[in-house]
Amino acid sequence: MYKRIKNLLADKSGERFKHTHEEFKRTLFGRSFVTVFMAILGIFLCLFGFVLLFIPGPGLLVILLGLMFISSVSFTIANALDKYEVILVKKYQALRDVFKRKE
Repeated sequence: MYKRIKNLLADKSGERFKHTHEEFKRTLFGRSFVTVFMAILGIFLCLFGFVLLFIPGPGLLVILLGLMFISSVSFTIANALDKYEVILVKKYQALRDVFKRKE
């Protein structure tokens, strides 16, 4: 588990979730129980993270963890997360630059 998260963080932006999906596909994809378990765990974590958004807790982090599990199973979700990651990183950098100029 820690190795998978470490590899996810080490990958290049825009390719992280595809690599996670490919790694899962190479190692555990043929086992239907593991695939179903990962999908159910991912959905549960996303729903639990959504609840944590309204009560004190790390809601966004739990949602992202759930999406990581779902992207391990679904290439479509992995591809979409990679596209949105690139967009969000660019917007974050632009916003950070605006605040740096104001200082």
